Amino acid sequence: MYWSGMSYQALRQPMAAYSHFKRLTYDFPESEWAAFARGQLSQDGMLNLEENLELERLENEQ
Repeated sequence: MYWSGMSYQALRQPMAAYSHFKRLTYDFPESEWAAFARGQLSQDGMLNLEENLELERLENEQ
């Protein structure tokens, strides 16, 4: 899952990469690969994507 996320990043598909990294951290939180995924999720681009998704979710609730 980690390498799949990295492949999507290389293909400039951040949403797909984000999804794979998030799923890895939810499904296997204690794994070494989840730690690597959390590292990728803490990068600026991923943090901005997550913020935008949260804002969109909040707007849709109204």
